Amino acid sequence: MNRNLITGTVILGAVVAIAATMDSGHLSPYVKAMSAAKGLDVTYSVNVVGGSTSQYHIVLAKPDKAMIETPSKTYVADGENVTVYDKERNSYFVKSQDKDSIKEIFEADDLMIWRSFFDAKAFDKVARTTNEGSRTRRGETLNTVSVQIDAKGDSTMKLHLSDKDDLVRLAEFKSTAGGKTKNSVLRVTKITTSVPSPDSFVFNAPADAKELTEADLMAEWSTDYEASMENAASFGKGVIIDFYADW
Repeated sequence: MNRNLITGTVILGAVVAIAATMDSGHLSPYVKAMSAAKGLDVTYSVNVVGGSTSQYHIVLAKPDKAMIETPSKTYVADGENVTVYDKERNSYFVKSQDKDSIKEIFEADDLMIWRSFFDAKAFDKVARTTNEGSRTRRGETLNTVSVQIDAKGDSTMKLHLSDKDDLVRLAEFKSTAGGKTKNSVLRVTKITTSVPSPDSFVFNAPADAKELTEADLMAEWSTDYEASMENAASFGKGVIIDFYADW
């Protein structure tokens, strides 16, 4: 009797695993389109519902080159080095580029949908995908794929893909943490897949910009948690947090 129960459990587990694998295939057209592209040039905005709107511009080239401009930073990866420019502080640092350098940059929520350009397995670990059919937006047919990123469903997104090239034109994000929910909408204003100019991956330091070393960044005392985490991640380092009160 016990032997039969064990056998049934193994078979059920196999069926569940197969269903999950099949379900993740709804992102396949998008991943294939990104993998096939030799270059990518995207201009887009991200609007936090109830908050501000930010502008982004990314230029990518295989196998390992990137220019990523966010509201606070500019990243330039030329295949040998990665330069990170902090706009507010007008300072930058340079580090050697390795196979994980670009992947780390695309871990940010506002950039994550583009990481499959370099990594065809970028979405292999999402919990679930669902095909939600098509819709028409501004005369263009978009195919919608809903993605549950984590097992609990705390992080989800909807990708609206053009039926012409299977690339993203619109994306919706929802995340819940600490009892608070954040909703944001990404809108693409321009997207091309032509091979970019090599000049796109040359960093030209702005006037009076200061070059920092790893030691400068690691020794810095900061009260900006997110900025500290970003700087530490850039070098693969940890952050020491000192809790204090001020009366």
